[in-house]
Amino acid sequence: MLPYQQQKLLSSALGWLGGGEIPVSTEDRSGATAAESFFALYVALPAQLPAGMSPLHGMSGQCGWNCPASRCTGRRAAA
Repeated sequence: MLPYQQQKLLSSALGWLGGGEIPVSTEDRSGATAAESFFALYVALPAQLPAGMSPLHGMSGQCGWNCPASRCTGRRAAA
């Protein structure tokens, strides 16, 4: 995880204006600024991927994880 919050998306395609799921700031017409700050998390792919899945350089995706409430803080822990 990058140790600081950020608002600039890696690509405007991640935001609503580019067809993505992340709400973007109405003040940025390019659609590359998230409406709320977020933390970037970089995850290594497993050596053996499921059938039909191909890693492509520069692509992004989503992941989830389980975190005991005692170790999580902020809004994420409440979800």
